[in-house]
Amino acid sequence: MLPFPAPVDREYNKRLSTTYFNLTDNFIKGRFSFGYGLNFSMNRWKEWTRDFDNWNGDFESIGMMTSRKTLTNRNIGLVFNSYYRLGKTTHVGLIYQPAVLNLNKSPQFIYEHLISLELNWRIRLLNTQKKK
Repeated sequence: MLPFPAPVDREYNKRLSTTYFNLTDNFIKGRFSFGYGLNFSMNRWKEWTRDFDNWNGDFESIGMMTSRKTLTNRNIGLVFNSYYRLGKTTHVGLIYQPAVLNLNKSPQFIYEHLISLELNWRIRLLNTQKKK
């Protein structure tokens, strides 16, 4: 992993996953659409380390887990989005979701954010155009 020889005795790993729900009010101007609204998000971090000090040369037992931790937080915040329509149904967009209230043990004000780049394919569920 390193460009020079170095002893490695422990490996640290971290994984983050986010699930979120947005309620937005959107408006369209030409090929652009913009929106704002409320956001609920649940973030989950998984952290673990593997210890290589006691390795006996057996590749099946390499990197035995030495510690594992999972953290979860639930937040309420805002959401701002903007999309550009590439074709009739394809959109590319940017979403900014700042969290302002952590709902874990007791509600407290925080600042976290998630920025997402999206490629969407939108379909019309209801025909809202009036026939003449």
